[in-house]
Amino acid sequence: MSEAHKMDTPEQAAFRAHCQEWLANNHPGRPPVKLPLGALELSDPDALAWLQKWQKSAYDAGLIGCDYPTEVGGGGKENCQSIANTEMQRAQTPYLPNIIGMGMVAPTVLFHGETRLRQNYCRGYFPVKKSGVRASVNPARALTLLTSKLSRNGMATTG
Repeated sequence: MSEAHKMDTPEQAAFRAHCQEWLANNHPGRPPVKLPLGALELSDPDALAWLQKWQKSAYDAGLIGCDYPTEVGGGGKENCQSIANTEMQRAQTPYLPNIIGMGMVAPTVLFHGETRLRQNYCRGYFPVKKSGVRASVNPARALTLLTSKLSRNGMATTG
């Protein structure tokens, strides 16, 4: 048992077991096309589509966005995303294509955006069903709206 496993709360231990079981049964396998070394180099539409499908299935299983509130499309858990990330690494799954949206834009909008922004934009960064929610969100648009809000509140947005 690793040190991380020893420190898991009961909820985290159950989540870790869920991640391990789901990944063992749902690993995406080898990609049908050659993938670049990282998500920022993606230019092949087939590679992108395959990675987006993988990301959506991991999201649907609760492995992506799990620490975000449910009202913005997350799993509503606490301190579980690092567990999911660790288990995905351990299972040697492919990288996730939306690293900028998930790693930079969604946290910024979550912590600094108005309710409307959080509900409309955070959801798009963790692939969700297309039932009324955009499958992809323009990060520039989200940041423009956030910048407008900060400017209206007298906060500097440059530098």
